[in-house]
Amino acid sequence: MNKKFIAIARPQDPYSKDWLDYNRQNPHLHRSVGGDGDNEGTPDIKELQDTIDKMQTSMDTLKTQNENLQASNQKWEDKHNEAEKHRKKQEKEAQEKADEAARASGDIEALTNSWTTKYNELETSSGEEISSLKNIIKNLTVTATAESIASKIAMEGCAEIIQPHIERRLYGEIKDGQALTKVYSEDGKVSALTIDDLAKEFSENKKFEKVMRGSSASGGGGTSESGGGVSGDNVIKRSEFDKMNPTQQALHMSKKGAGVVD
Repeated sequence: MNKKFIAIARPQDPYSKDWLDYNRQNPHLHRSVGGDGDNEGTPDIKELQDTIDKMQTSMDTLKTQNENLQASNQKWEDKHNEAEKHRKKQEKEAQEKADEAARASGDIEALTNSWTTKYNELETSSGEEISSLKNIIKNLTVTATAESIASKIAMEGCAEIIQPHIERRLYGEIKDGQALTKVYSEDGKVSALTIDDLAKEFSENKKFEKVMRGSSASGGGGTSESGGGVSGDNVIKRSEFDKMNPTQQALHMSKKGAGVVD
């Protein structure tokens, strides 16, 4: 039995795999890209493959050049660091020789200048390091305080929603060697508010009532402001809420009638 001939329609996509079968059935239409004929727009497979091969070769070349450049840069950086270490070593040795010569000759002024320079360099370096460590301590203290407040006043799984807002109201300072956390006023000014005052302020803030512990709008078997049970299209299960990231959780809770139920 003869195999039934099936004509292949001219593909609409210039890069369709059907062009191979179409070209086999229509050898009289073969042409290269840019040529004339009824097969206008048909890509020449070999030319396309050659173009792809050239692009791949160019990409491989660029990749190799980039790797060589990175290796060269690393070598230069290593040499620079080594030269810097050598320079500092030479400076130290030269200074020690100068100090020894000054001591031998009784040049008190030269010795004084040398030790003054060393002291100033050490003081500057230590001051920068201490300042950096103080900032780290203050930031860690503020973050820990905000996390503590949020976990106490927010529903389980909702602390991350309000923590950034709380953290913006806090700042740290070092006093008598102690890291302290202070509270900004609502308009961002230094205030006499305490940590407990801030926690109370946030727990009573209407903007966050849906995620607060004991709030009637927070779900968990409570009742809504209208007096009925928590229900509606914007009420989801706790398991679904916990799968959301903090941004998604905040977006959900900002919806009208939003809630979370166990």
